[in-house]
Amino acid sequence: MSHETMPVITTHSLHPGHKLKLETRKALFMCDGCKELGISSCWTCAESCNFHLHPHCFDPKISLQHKLFPKCSFKWVESGLEDKGKPREQSCDACNLGAKGYFYHCNDCGKDLHPSCANLPQFLSDGELKLELKNKMPTECEKCGWKNQDIYWRYVSTCKTVALHISCMKDLLLKNWMKKEGSSQGSAVEDGGNESVRRTPELGIVIGEKEKKKPAKMEKMKKMFQLVVPIILSVAVGDPVSLTASLIASLLSG
Repeated sequence: MSHETMPVITTHSLHPGHKLKLETRKALFMCDGCKELGISSCWTCAESCNFHLHPHCFDPKISLQHKLFPKCSFKWVESGLEDKGKPREQSCDACNLGAKGYFYHCNDCGKDLHPSCANLPQFLSDGELKLELKNKMPTECEKCGWKNQDIYWRYVSTCKTVALHISCMKDLLLKNWMKKEGSSQGSAVEDGGNESVRRTPELGIVIGEKEKKKPAKMEKMKKMFQLVVPIILSVAVGDPVSLTASLIASLLSG
């Protein structure tokens, strides 16, 4: 094996006494840093411990700002905060899901962000469809049917045909992951990260549950939805679209 192809070996304070290696996984894993799902690039224990870290949790930005929260200045936090001497429960102000591990916190306004949400790109594109990250929704979410949850982030197509909450996409992926036998007890899917997640029928039935639409429009929406979901999920789990969108599509589709 040449020097260029040798895995990078290093250490991290969250897993003392063990060496970590950077690898590419073909199955979902639970990050031991932020407690959020990940796929593809992953720092994992070289001694085969069930330990995994997103690259952005292994080497985080210590501070950042975000266009959707322009008045906030976020700082990296690795342990829970306290409120009046008691542990404070954090929830991400982008997706409204619990922040149970590493997160970003604004001391001025108290807002919190998951690392994966904080690093979401403003624009996504597959060459045909362009999506923009927004905190306003021109149409209802194709997953949950809600339009007026204006405090939560979502991706909206520039043609305003498709809108999807980040929280709904994370929920879809988490349910898929938990259906995999034994995954709810560990922090990663077994078999060296090469075992495929059990497919879920949820992807194919979410559209059309909220209201009746013309068959032609429904078919167009379904095709658009099948295209959009893997793109959004690939960034929601903290990896570049080009590397993971097709992989996620294969995990979710029948």
